[in-house]
Amino acid sequence: MRSILRGFNDRNAIVRRYAYVALGDAVGREAIESLRARLGVERSPLARVGLFAALAELGEVDAKQALSTLAQSSNRRISSPAIATLAEIDEERSA
Repeated sequence: MRSILRGFNDRNAIVRRYAYVALGDAVGREAIESLRARLGVERSPLARVGLFAALAELGEVDAKQALSTLAQSSNRRISSPAIATLAEIDEERSA
């Protein structure tokens, strides 16, 4: 868990994105609180995709709305992972 949290402060947005997703997979109230706390800190849209993906996986409805907004970005580095994440969430919920 500590190595995941260390990833939150990495200089690389991709590392931060995957750290958020990994924490989301860890599940639990502590994970949600940690991820929510990062909303006020994380500025990289790419890393925020991972942040919102993790929150959406944990059932946070607002996060799915945020992913929908990011999916509309003209920057494909942002929109592509957001679209893929939304598709995964919808697939998991329909299974």
